[in-house]
Amino acid sequence: MNQQPFDIFILTMCRYDDVYSSTIYSIAKELAKTHRVFYIDHPFTVKDLLSGYKNPRLKARQSALLKGDNYYRQIPDLPNNFISVTPRFTWSINSLPNGALYRFLSGINNRIVYDCIRRTKQDFGVTDFVFINSFDPFYCQTLPDDLQPLLYVYQSTDDISQEAYIAKHGIRLEQQIMNTANLNIATSRELVQKLSSPTRKVHYLPNAANFELFNQAATANFSMPDDLTKRLPAPDTKIIGYLGDVSALRIDFNLLTTIAQAHPDKLMVFIGKKQCTDAELPLQPNMVFLPPKPIEQLPAYLRFFDCCIIPFACNTLTKSIYPLKINEYLAAGKPVVTTAFSEDIRAFMQVAAIAHTPNQFADLINTAILTDNPAYQQQRIETALQNSWQNRTAQLLQLIYRHLPANQRTLTAKTQQYEPLETTHQ
Repeated sequence: MNQQPFDIFILTMCRYDDVYSSTIYSIAKELAKTHRVFYIDHPFTVKDLLSGYKNPRLKARQSALLKGDNYYRQIPDLPNNFISVTPRFTWSINSLPNGALYRFLSGINNRIVYDCIRRTKQDFGVTDFVFINSFDPFYCQTLPDDLQPLLYVYQSTDDISQEAYIAKHGIRLEQQIMNTANLNIATSRELVQKLSSPTRKVHYLPNAANFELFNQAATANFSMPDDLTKRLPAPDTKIIGYLGDVSALRIDFNLLTTIAQAHPDKLMVFIGKKQCTDAELPLQPNMVFLPPKPIEQLPAYLRFFDCCIIPFACNTLTKSIYPLKINEYLAAGKPVVTTAFSEDIRAFMQVAAIAHTPNQFADLINTAILTDNPAYQQQRIETALQNSWQNRTAQLLQLIYRHLPANQRTLTAKTQQYEPLETTHQ
């Protein structure tokens, strides 16, 4: 029997088996240490089924999507309290204009998710629950009377207006859902300012890192991965590394070219999807692009990076980003050079070098590598430790309890471990 004062339902665009880690998935794993967490897949659509029927992720969910069987699954190496839930497939409606047909099909899609929640509540004997919608305003803009949670939480993780596909309906729906929510949170200071209004407060809850995992890059004795060894011109070649996708929305391609040309003796390694053409980003002899890796494998690569970079363009989208990778790099003790793309990244100026021009960026890489020492490494690690998912989840629970109805604020023995914390990022 569940002994916690409430269960937690989470609806998010980020599925548990996505290639990359995400803010809400990381938080959900921490929440599952003290609460039952029902992690609802962002619904697959008819279009997904038709275009990706050979996708292993779809095949694994086929009976749930088509028949409603095998609805739940436990995830290996996660707490038993973490239950993944797969709703039936929904209709593809993003291409439709906002009109009667869109609203009709949206209503059907919402009912599919509502039925998923109802079924889960019944199967697991759920009574009181908190509902968290993480950046998925396309579903559950409101909840029906029989599914009213103790608290409705909405989390914004990006500037939805800057992603053309989701912006079409997302801008309007996000405003609607934030007016519904009892508690609104955002991962960057820019988002807090952008989304707040005279009648709506948005709380700042920045990103963090899996400290224990990424700190292995500083403490574990990894061998260099084979696909990296094969690309290394010489054993003593210095490596400039980046973890994440390379796309025009976020990355400054001219900056990458400047870095590569200023450091022909070093290897630039990118681990993630290359979402650009050779015309957009001309390949330099010392650039290496490796495919995305499971998060558990990343420390083995990070271990051999001599300098980590965040070469973000300075634009409207990146202004609203608190990047996961800053604390991952710091947890590994690695030197970091970044552009000054957001207020949140500028707060790390004591432990990361911040460049304002491409040439300065290239120069700071040299300085970072030449001046690196154990004292600096320890300072970076200590900063990342303060920004762990454990601490961030404690802050979220503090906010949740503060906003619960007064008669629901009694903490159980297990939840009393969450002391009030100040958000820390230095």
